Amino acid sequence: MTEPSIQNPIILVERDHKVMVSRWRALTDALDQSADRAHVRDAIRGLIACAREHFRNEEWAMRQTSYADYLNHKMDHSRLLKEADDMLRNFDDAFGQADWSALSAYYRHWMSRHNERHDKALHAHVRKIKADATQE
Repeated sequence: MTEPSIQNPIILVERDHKVMVSRWRALTDALDQSADRAHVRDAIRGLIACAREHFRNEEWAMRQTSYADYLNHKMDHSRLLKEADDMLRNFDDAFGQADWSALSAYYRHWMSRHNERHDKALHAHVRKIKADATQE
């Protein structure tokens, strides 16, 4: 079996980020538009499932590219998934439709905070690897 190209983890991270943004928008749209509870729950489940897969892929990519802040980034992934799982577990009992705008704001904060604290540096790391690879 041949060693995967360094471009594979980069392509994977970039593709996954686009999918995550799409899932996140579907959830915040459902919350903002006061969709029915089943639709919102499905959107939450979809985002969590997508995040779980994306985080697994991103962590693999970080290991493959020797990303220096891997452990901190991975810990934030674990925290985000735990919070999301807890929120989903309590969705039907703790959150009425009047709370959905707050949930939407929370998910926006969730994604924004992670992006600011972790993904921007990872993206810079990925861009540097791509630039270095094109100069070889």
